[in-house]
Amino acid sequence: MQNELLDITIIGCLVLLFASTYRKRATPMVRSWTLGWLLILVHFTALLFHPLNTLAQNTLSVLSLAALIACGIVFLLATAYREADRKDNLALPIIAAIGGIVFISLLISNISKPLPYYLCTLGITLCWLGYCLRLPRIPNSIRSALILSTIATTYWLLWCIDHSRLDIAPLAILTQIYLVVALVYAGTFRRLSGGTLTVVFGLFAWMAVFPAAAFCAHLGLISRISPEFWNVPKYFVAFGMILILLEEEILTASHQANHDKLTGLPNRAWLEATLRKVLNQPTNSTRQHALLCLDIDRFKHINDTYGHNVGDICLQEVARRLASLISTPHAAARVGGEEFGLILCGITGTEQAEQIASDILVALSKPVLAHGYSLELTASVGIAVFPDHGSDDATLWRNADSAMYRAKRAGGNQYLCMSPEISQSTSEANEMELFIRQSLRDGSFELHYQPLYTIGGDLHALEALVRLRHPERGLIPPTSFITVAEERGLIVPLGHWVLNEVCAQSARWLQQGLPPVRIDINISPLQITRPDFSTHILEALAAHNINPHLLGMEITETAMMRNLAEASRQIDLLAKIGIAFSIDDFGTGYSSLGQLDKLPVQSLKIDRTFVDRVCNSGGTYSIVNAIVSIGHSLGLTVVAEGVESYEQWACLRHLGCDIVQGFLFSKPIPASEMAPILLNGLQPQAVEAHSN
Repeated sequence: MQNELLDITIIGCLVLLFASTYRKRATPMVRSWTLGWLLILVHFTALLFHPLNTLAQNTLSVLSLAALIACGIVFLLATAYREADRKDNLALPIIAAIGGIVFISLLISNISKPLPYYLCTLGITLCWLGYCLRLPRIPNSIRSALILSTIATTYWLLWCIDHSRLDIAPLAILTQIYLVVALVYAGTFRRLSGGTLTVVFGLFAWMAVFPAAAFCAHLGLISRISPEFWNVPKYFVAFGMILILLEEEILTASHQANHDKLTGLPNRAWLEATLRKVLNQPTNSTRQHALLCLDIDRFKHINDTYGHNVGDICLQEVARRLASLISTPHAAARVGGEEFGLILCGITGTEQAEQIASDILVALSKPVLAHGYSLELTASVGIAVFPDHGSDDATLWRNADSAMYRAKRAGGNQYLCMSPEISQSTSEANEMELFIRQSLRDGSFELHYQPLYTIGGDLHALEALVRLRHPERGLIPPTSFITVAEERGLIVPLGHWVLNEVCAQSARWLQQGLPPVRIDINISPLQITRPDFSTHILEALAAHNINPHLLGMEITETAMMRNLAEASRQIDLLAKIGIAFSIDDFGTGYSSLGQLDKLPVQSLKIDRTFVDRVCNSGGTYSIVNAIVSIGHSLGLTVVAEGVESYEQWACLRHLGCDIVQGFLFSKPIPASEMAPILLNGLQPQAVEAHSN
């Protein structure tokens, strides 16, 4: 009695352990193991009771043995869930178990005729043989062992029937079931570990208990052996199962640490470690390795337009297509956001890397279906080959990344291999970034101001143009550093500096008694789409006590259309307090006139590329004429920039342009030289002479 209670306590704790594990990790395998140990608990519980009624005794005996049989079948189900195509093969073991329970029921009911037992044995044998033959993906040695064990245990059952030793027949049935379970576990859990070895060893020992008990009973030794001895294999199995769960937790944690949850691909940490390992291996002089950096073009637009759920589906589909293209020994990973990295091992050279990159772009070009949308994806790919473009992993990453960004800046949907030109450009950009950061700290930036005149020659406004003074290169124009500032996340602090400096300079001129004049500043698309943009503007105006009418802002039409909703909100808020807005570089972007009409802008600025050829035969006269007409029809002032000759000015005046700006009137000049222009407008002599 005490032994049964101890077993029930231990098995009960095991059931609670597996049940609590199932709550946190609801897998079919854990569920099967929990149910199996629950059946063992039923087995031991049935042994506790010793009713006087014969029917009750027989019922408990059948229940106890049936629970053992069912436990073996449930343990077998755990392996079926590890292999999806084994689920269709579950019926045969269940039928075999039912046959075993019927056999035991006949025995306990004292049925003496052999025919029912032969029929049960035949059914059990056919089911197990069918199961063994249909079992997929197990070694042939295991399959052969399963068939032989089925034949051997069937022979034992037949011997029991023929020799009227039905009392030990249940041991033959249990031996057959647990031997099958042990062999199937040995063939399914192919990963050698402490847990799998312990489970398989425990199951074989558990199986061996039944023939050993029959043999000891035959020798009359059964009473000399402690009942607890027969239960030791069960605890080996339980301990092994617990070890397997712990090992899988460790493997899962390791997989999660090295893989991207959304796409299932390895992550950047894994790719970096793999790249280091690949580069450290000895290589054949005729074979090379390559690193590819891939970035999906305009992915932010997909997220903003269709939602992040659609964006996630796109990322998953890109990952799937990359995985289908890249096979061992190559590797692909998601390294962050919409960026992927690929390691190509043992390639013949740059040409093979470029061919693989081309195949990737073709594969990605097929439409992606997501929530009813058909999206066509493009990507920019940068290629760096080892050792030509770097002898270590850090250099390869940097160079592949640089080539990818160059491909993206060139319009995307292409691949570029690292080259000396890209390397030099990247080096210059890095140097420029460092200098911009330093200049923001020590004040090396300067503002120059270029006047805007009415077509009649009156001063209309000033445009503030930022310059960077370099100790060796002198004054650097914005075309040389604005792009770097935008790419390296420095345009916002630079924009803040320009705004505050313009407000401060306007305040100084007013304090000097100079006439008030509006100063226009250029706004980056990265600024106008920030939610706090208008807040910074209002704070700067308040800090220097500047009337909002003395501040203007120029925004390119491309920047406006990039995030029209946010840009409209910011512009509307600031326009209401008197800040003037102008669409810069009009005609070079893709603005919608219907949307433009709804924005509170005051003027359009014709891009200088159209002004340059406005007087040329076959030039841009008709285009400029159309822009002027469009602007006036929308009630906007039309500004022409880049006016450098009297002929251009005269042509623009004839077309009805309202405001002109360019070297014909004044180059951008420092604030210290602006006083004469502010005082009297300083009508350009060249225009005066031609007018007279």
